Amino acid sequence: MECTPELIRSLKDEERVRVLAYLIDEKGLRARDLGVTINFISMVKSGRRRVSDSLLCRALTHLTPEELARLLGNQPEPAIVDAEAPSFIREGELRTIPCWLAVC
Repeated sequence: MECTPELIRSLKDEERVRVLAYLIDEKGLRARDLGVTINFISMVKSGRRRVSDSLLCRALTHLTPEELARLLGNQPEPAIVDAEAPSFIREGELRTIPCWLAVC
């Protein structure tokens, strides 16, 4: 994701922490991938340090726009499809649901 001055200014401190925590905890990024130590990450998560603009820019390069929107609450989490669902649902063929329900 591209790091722009407008985006940097728009993100609050708690959102910056959420981005960093997501990358480390959910995506498996290492602190050194972002140019910081694991101790620094711990201090950020505990509120003793702030996510700087430069660290945020490095972090944003590892996110898609969809991930950022989800983290900021602008987009719902993706649905988890049950393995027992009919194959057309598992394969993303949702447009056939009306016919499957005999509504077409």
